[in-house]
Amino acid sequence: MSDKHTYVINDIEVEIDPRALDDVRTLRLLRDIYGATISPDDAAKSLKLFDLFDRILGDEQAERVTRELADADGYTSIEVLGDFIGGLFDNAVPKN
Repeated sequence: MSDKHTYVINDIEVEIDPRALDDVRTLRLLRDIYGATISPDDAAKSLKLFDLFDRILGDEQAERVTRELADADGYTSIEVLGDFIGGLFDNAVPKN
């Protein structure tokens, strides 16, 4: 279990688990919200990682893998997902 961080925004105090901001589900939502309007920089390119992941595995399998990669509290970081995709390419992509 991760410690929540406390933030004060517009005089309102909130507690947020920092893993929620780096979680695959959160980043997918950001992709859906901003995908068409983000300028082509590194952040926008990293959101494309989900399109690649979903394309290779299909929706159902992608969701299952995301759940299996999650930590004990249900969070899957982009780093963990990136490592999985790297392993997939290292092991499953045909070599010439």
